[in-house]
Amino acid sequence: MKRYYFIIFFILIIQSVYSQHFPKFSQYELNKNLINPAAITDNSLHVNLLYRNQWTGMESAPKSMGVNAYNKFNKMSFGLFILNDKAGIFNQNTIHLSYSYSLDISKEIYMDFGLYSIISVNFDISFQGVILRD
Repeated sequence: MKRYYFIIFFILIIQSVYSQHFPKFSQYELNKNLINPAAITDNSLHVNLLYRNQWTGMESAPKSMGVNAYNKFNKMSFGLFILNDKAGIFNQNTIHLSYSYSLDISKEIYMDFGLYSIISVNFDISFQGVILRD
């Protein structure tokens, strides 16, 4: 019966689903909080700059620029990722926020929980230069 309550609650929370475009990255070891906010393990500040230009020389090729910063304070970690992504006729500016909490189960065992949120600041579709044919 509890399962049905959970399904009804889940349906009420999610009213609509939107298609999303998330740019492709490499070097996830340097940007751990993009995949899993609970993967941040050391207590030092990390700041990474990102620039990716795919298919160099092609018109309207995808380009991504951003800055990623994350830090862990005792049992909590926070991350911020600001991204500008251009792919074809789409231009998107987003802010990614991450948070995780480390729960000590015993002296040697701990469990991390993480939350990740994406805020779309600006999403533009530019049809300038697009040629429509019959």
